[in-house]
Amino acid sequence: MKLRNLFRKPQAPAVSDSSYLPSIPIPDACVFGNEPNLSDAEIACFKTHGILVKTDILSEDDCRRAVDRCWELLPPHFNRDEPDTWQGMVKDCCVTKSLHSRNGRVKFRECLRSESWVYDIVAQNPLIGKTVAVLLGTVAPPNHIRGLYPVFPVGIPSERPPGPHTDMQIFQVGTVGYLEEVAPHGGGFTVWPGSHLRLHEQFAFNGCTHPPVPELMAEVERLRSEIQPWEIPGRRGTVIFWHHRLMHTYGFNRTKRVRQAILGDFAQTTPWAPPDFSPSSDPWDGWSERIRSS
Repeated sequence: MKLRNLFRKPQAPAVSDSSYLPSIPIPDACVFGNEPNLSDAEIACFKTHGILVKTDILSEDDCRRAVDRCWELLPPHFNRDEPDTWQGMVKDCCVTKSLHSRNGRVKFRECLRSESWVYDIVAQNPLIGKTVAVLLGTVAPPNHIRGLYPVFPVGIPSERPPGPHTDMQIFQVGTVGYLEEVAPHGGGFTVWPGSHLRLHEQFAFNGCTHPPVPELMAEVERLRSEIQPWEIPGRRGTVIFWHHRLMHTYGFNRTKRVRQAILGDFAQTTPWAPPDFSPSSDPWDGWSERIRSS
């Protein structure tokens, strides 16, 4: 379950910057190399902003294979070398709908669950595993990964720009891996830095799907007006690690390329929070000793 449609529908979309998210690029200080032993700066970035970006995590071969599989799942008239063919109806895991009406985003999830090599790209990647272990302490193998999430360029938003939401399924650390280079304004993962600390207070429990408090949607709206979002461009192989309560969305793709990404979720156990787990004012209860002591 997600919170959707939190942007008000504009009366008459126009070709202007106001038709898009008012995002800025993520600061360079929050982008790091692929060292598995996280530095104090990396821990501080994750705790403060809810985000950690690490480059050169995914192999070129894995990225190419995943991108090839994505194109196989798209309609036959989609030619990867001819952007003019990227239009019309697309069936994914959720709905059959025109590419333009969905603002370019497509989700391939359940159709990939039987393909173990897709799972391995994320769940068996040693650098991803080591990074998540530093954040969480002990990590349970995920039952599955989310899947492949391409974002196509489709012109100006048909109704509204992609809006912020917070996820409610059981996980603690999400990952977004870039399978090809994602340029600025190219559909990159977009976050509201620091929103995880405020949204943590809107849930009855730290890490599970227990219902949010009634104020959650109002708090999302407040954060949207108070925090300027960060868009995250990156080269192929980059992986974004993000806190499960962080407010986020996909960026609107204004380039001539497809944003190719693979998404996954990690938690300590499944389910992470048992029924008797008490609410806590500390957003880091249950996380690793390194996180709690930093």
